[in-house]
Amino acid sequence: MRILDESEFKVISLNYNSCLSRRIFYKTGQILRRGMILGFHVSYHLKKYPGTNLLEISVSSSLEDDYYDSIKGCHFKSLSSFLQEIFKLSRFLPVVGVNLHHRYYKNSENLSLLEEALDTLKLSSWLEFSALSQIYQKYKKITQA
Repeated sequence: MRILDESEFKVISLNYNSCLSRRIFYKTGQILRRGMILGFHVSYHLKKYPGTNLLEISVSSSLEDDYYDSIKGCHFKSLSSFLQEIFKLSRFLPVVGVNLHHRYYKNSENLSLLEEALDTLKLSSWLEFSALSQIYQKYKKITQA
């Protein structure tokens, strides 16, 4: 993290696990101002990563579910479970990061699932699509404090 900070990076993106035990772990790590505890990452989603000027904007959801081969493929969540997850996360996260591993969208079936998910999300009045740069602009005051 120090190297990224010294190289004048502005944003890092890590994983945010939304289960209750992990959220408690994150809060404990944040109180202790630690980036890692016992080899596990402490999320600072939408906050300044400790000891740096980096804003963490993390990923908390994905259409991909189970990776059976990091190069060739994965199993996908159903569209309804993915949408339910996004809705659940949006109740306690002001920004829900979605990760899309492009290598898994090479065939028409997987690409159709992605298009359907995006089309459905676009119809949601409670949701707004943003680029990392837009999120950074909104939350960068945190890193300047």
